[in-house]
Amino acid sequence: IKNPLTPMKLNLQYLQMMMKNNSEDFREKFEKASAGIIEQIDTLAGIATEFSNLARLPVSQLQKISISEVISSSLSLFEKESKIKITNHFDGKDIYITGDKDQCLRVFNNIIKNSINAMENTPLPNLEINYTENENQIIVKVKDNGCGIPNKLKEKIFTPNFTTRTSGSGLGLAIVKNIMEGLGGKVWFESEENLGTSFFLEFVR
Repeated sequence: IKNPLTPMKLNLQYLQMMMKNNSEDFREKFEKASAGIIEQIDTLAGIATEFSNLARLPVSQLQKISISEVISSSLSLFEKESKIKITNHFDGKDIYITGDKDQCLRVFNNIIKNSINAMENTPLPNLEINYTENENQIIVKVKDNGCGIPNKLKEKIFTPNFTTRTSGSGLGLAIVKNIMEGLGGKVWFESEENLGTSFFLEFVR
């Protein structure tokens, strides 16, 4: 919450100074600064929504669902990320798990978004979604070649409010962990700094 508040305060102080000095281009400066304030307010609203969502995760409605469809639906939200090469090994497959479709979609939205953010400065970003399966479980692997996670931060990754970014609530992966546990599954990761990260999601079949 403090992250958005700081630029809001600075913008307002700047406008106060411009108004006090009767600046000739006050109107232009006001429009620019107010747009920045509105953007930060939207960020705060998003953070409040994430806190609310974490506090009242609905009871899972377990049924047989196509994990292939859920992943394809999630990936469609990130089609604008055209510079990222995405390899989805679920393409053309119809694989079912026991889960809640809405909550599983939320899991993959958060994991994929996290991976895309980690590849912001990667010259040739590559996202790969693969899986292994047995009679009782399926493990989905979401692998990126982004910045990786430093060793000193690894134990905090699923902690609510933790984020390495200047924007966002830091609740995405905490929500993922809560949902996966509610579905009777689990989530973990492997990561090497500057090489990338793989998230593993274990679902019950």
